[in-house]
Amino acid sequence: MIKLSIFVPVRRNCPWIEGFINSFRTNTYHPENVELILGIDHKDMTTRFFDPNILTVVLDKRKQRVGINDYINRLAKLCKGELLWCLGDDFKIVTSRYDEVLEPYSKLGDKIYKFQPKNELKGNLYQILTRKYLEVTGRFGLYDGVSWYNTVFAQLPQDRTVTIDQLVIHDRELTGEIPSKDFFHLQPEDGVVFDDTWWGSEECKKQIQIDTQKLLQAIKEGA
Repeated sequence: MIKLSIFVPVRRNCPWIEGFINSFRTNTYHPENVELILGIDHKDMTTRFFDPNILTVVLDKRKQRVGINDYINRLAKLCKGELLWCLGDDFKIVTSRYDEVLEPYSKLGDKIYKFQPKNELKGNLYQILTRKYLEVTGRFGLYDGVSWYNTVFAQLPQDRTVTIDQLVIHDRELTGEIPSKDFFHLQPEDGVVFDDTWWGSEECKKQIQIDTQKLLQAIKEGA
C-alpha cells in the first residue's frame, strides 16, 4: 500500500537532483510504502534513475515559477498515496526514517489536513497535504503550490494545519550547499511569456475562494 507520494518537478538537466535522490534512498525506511514521481523536462538528457520506487514522467513544456502549477497538478493526479508531498529538486530530506514519522498521519488521508515539516531557515515551505484536499479541489492550485494552498489553509480551521517537528527538510540553496551563484530558475520555452501579475488579481482571488469554499463545505460534512 502506498502511504506517501513524493513528487518533484525537476529542472532541465538539474545538477543537484542526485543529492535529493540520495536523501530519499538513504532515509526511506519502508520503501514499499513510498513512491517518488519525478517530472522531467522533455529536453532533459541527464535525469535518469532506475529504481522500483521512482517513476519518471516526461513533461512536455518547460515552466518557470508562473506556470509550474501545471506540472504540480499533473504530477499530483498520478499519486497513489494517502499523503501528497511536493518538493523542490534543490531540497534534501534530513530526517532518517521520515516515512515512519509520517505513517500515523497517513491514516488521515480521508480528512483535509496540511502537515508542516520543520525547516530551520524558512517557515511555510513544502507542506504535505492529505489526499482528500486533492479530491475535493481537483487541483493543488493555479499558481506555485505553496503560495496557493497556504492562502487557502489560512482560511480553514487552525487545527487543520499541523506542524511535525520530528520531520526536517533543508532547502540546499538556503543552507549554502548549493551556492546562490549557481542557483538557477526555470526558464520557459523560447517565445513563451508568462504574466506574473495574475497572482493577486481578482480572478486569482476568486479561484482561491472557490477552493476554500469547497474545502470548508467538505469539513462541515466530516472530511
